[in-house]
This record gives sequence, structure tokens and C-alpha cells, in this order.
Amino acid sequence: MHCSLCGIGSIGQRHYKNLRALGHEVAIFRSGKSTEYNTAFLEKFFTGQAKSKPVQEFNDFNDALAQFKHDSVFVTNPNAEHLSLSLQAARAGKHLFIEKPVATTLESISRCLCRLRAPASICSSKSQ
Repeated sequence: MHCSLCGIGSIGQRHYKNLRALGHEVAIFRSGKSTEYNTAFLEKFFTGQAKSKPVQEFNDFNDALAQFKHDSVFVTNPNAEHLSLSLQAARAGKHLFIEKPVATTLESISRCLCRLRAPASICSSKSQ
């Protein structure tokens, strides 16, 4: 499976490691500002494990959607950005895994649910 990962904070990094361990190809969309924490993570994986399974990195989500042949999008970026990236991915016909919260307001959740009722999309979210 080809996956796109939006956000590489601690949760995104956990999903990245699990997806790679399962043998999936992963493209990374870096949203927001870079931190020493996620830069160190990328350096480790780009110079280590990633040599055998190439990782593609994108700074623009539309580029990631257009250029990477992914089946699903994992939305793990900051909470306030979950909805906009989820809707972009859904419009592109991608399956979604959205970290909690799916959206930050009830109105936003309604907008998201209306769009995700498209028959080609599978949407999943998790909570502990």
C-alpha cells in the first residue's frame, strides 16, 4: 500500500514507523514549521532505513496528492489543520485515517461528514 502521512510530530512518527515496518511506501507531507524533533527524525530515516525503501517528502499537499500514487492519507498534523487536509484528500478520492480530533468544532465535523459520504472513500479515526 502507498500511504501519505501529513505531519511528523510524535503521533505521525509512530504511524510512519508502523507503516514502514509493515512494508508500505510512505510519502511525507510536512505541514507547519519544522522542529529539531521532526528534523532529527527525518534525518535518521532518510539516511538509515529509508535507503532500501525510498521516502518522498513534500512541502505542498497538492503536490503530494498529484505526484505520489498513494492509496490512503494519514492525517496526523496539528488539530486545527485536520479538516482542511482531510477534505482535500477526500476530494482527491483518497481513503483517510484521521487522528483525533477529526475537527475542532461541531460545524466543521458536519462539513467533513457530508463530504466523506462519497462512496469511494473509507474514513477512519481512532480514540483511546
